[in-house]
Amino acid sequence: MQEDDNALDKDNTQIEDKPKQTHLPSWLSWTVIIIGLAMLVIGMFLGYFIRPLVGPEAQAAKGTATAQAHEVETQVAANQQMMEYLTDNTKHFLGSADAPVTIIEFSDFQ
Repeated sequence: MQEDDNALDKDNTQIEDKPKQTHLPSWLSWTVIIIGLAMLVIGMFLGYFIRPLVGPEAQAAKGTATAQAHEVETQVAANQQMMEYLTDNTKHFLGSADAPVTIIEFSDFQ
């Protein structure tokens, strides 16, 4: 029998060598990692900044923008009425009633 790399078995057929393992070049493995991280960052950016502008929430908000504006106007009017009521029923004033800022303190001295 021959003792070299091309060994023969009993039927004079060549014994197959084990398949050689192939490794990726180091630049290819780093490229895959960098591309993966870049895709992750781009996806997070698009999801965080762009989706609210074009997503279903944005479509629903367009329809309710006028309703929200009306609600804000109603709240402002209610706050003004509350301030007028409180300033009219307050017995102790310091300064002008026409001042741009009104501070009301609620306290209980017991």
